[in-house]
Amino acid sequence: MNLPIRPYDVDVAGIVSNIVYVRWLEDLRMELFSTRLAPKVSGSRELMTVVARTEINYRKSLRFYDQCTGRVRVVEIGRTSLTLDASFVNLSGETVADARQINVHIDITTGRPSSLPDDLRVLFEQG
Repeated sequence: MNLPIRPYDVDVAGIVSNIVYVRWLEDLRMELFSTRLAPKVSGSRELMTVVARTEINYRKSLRFYDQCTGRVRVVEIGRTSLTLDASFVNLSGETVADARQINVHIDITTGRPSSLPDDLRVLFEQG
């Protein structure tokens, strides 16, 4: 996914702020979920996914005129969680940052972790 760098994404030194990567992770996560789930799951569910943990390793600075591409993939499926790995790559193909994010499925009526339904688990295992 192409990730545009906006004027408000850079700090006074002209470097993309660390908080921007968190926003980009959310963009990647939502893209993954919408492409993986939306076409295949219909109806209302009383289940949602929340971010429980985010780790980001900043490897190289990005500046306003740079270009960045983000990629995300599911690397682990737990009973109630999905672990995602993401990478952010500049136009030269260098990894400027990588991240790991743990997402927990919760029952929206109780607010407690809930097992990932088998039909959703299969969708994530497929690809």
